[in-house]
Amino acid sequence: MINIIENICPRSNWANKCPYEMKAEYITIHNTANDASAKNEIAYMNRNTNQCSFHFAIDNEEVVQGIPVNRNAWHAGDGSNGTGNRKSIAIEICYSKSGGKKFENAEILASKFVAQLLHERGWTVAKVKKHQDWSGKYCPHRTLDLGWQRFINMIDKELKSYNKVNPAIRWYDVTRKTMHIKSKANLVNLDNGSIVKVLDGNFTFSQVTFNNEYVRTDYSKLHNINNGVLMSDLEEIKAPIEELEFDNKITGETGCVDILNIIINFIKSIINQISKK
Repeated sequence: MINIIENICPRSNWANKCPYEMKAEYITIHNTANDASAKNEIAYMNRNTNQCSFHFAIDNEEVVQGIPVNRNAWHAGDGSNGTGNRKSIAIEICYSKSGGKKFENAEILASKFVAQLLHERGWTVAKVKKHQDWSGKYCPHRTLDLGWQRFINMIDKELKSYNKVNPAIRWYDVTRKTMHIKSKANLVNLDNGSIVKVLDGNFTFSQVTFNNEYVRTDYSKLHNINNGVLMSDLEEIKAPIEELEFDNKITGETGCVDILNIIINFIKSIINQISKK
């Protein structure tokens, strides 16, 4: 995981820089058009009183944050209610004025960091936009000169690497457990690392196979689909097993969890009653 150096804009300047709460839906890429470091870019943004602002600056060595990701920033040029300004995380890539090796390495680090943000949110590269998409400005200028799709491919490669799981994993069968998504979780294709879908807290399934990291659903095992959910995103339901049902949202199938166990318990209760007579 890439370390983030925080130098958050003082609250006294939030009215200029980030006045609104935000739930991000996109990531917007910029080039700084000068040759300052990430620390200097953020420091200058924080101390001036104009509206221009951005969440992260990235150079060839580090990622520096100036605006919280749950606040908007003024960076996209699409107005006070524009999607870019109000619903996207702004990333400035440094050293774009002169270019060269420092800029190339800044782009590499930026691609890794953007992939990290995408992975954390269960997003694909479709969520990555350029400043140009919002206002028409030719930005990120040097990234565009070198090829936008080239940069998107860099991010996508990092994202797939970030998600990749060893497909030769050893799975263990377990019984009598039903697992529930705590909040949300990525259902990951364990063969290629891609995200199949994002599951929310309403998803519950019987736990069939697991290792130290991933759990697979009944459907995944029975149909030989190597999908998994991180164990850390799940919690075990402690209610009596015979009272539980699972809703397999992948197939739409619904059924009892461990019917055999219910039958066995019923037979045992009959045997106990007979033995008492």
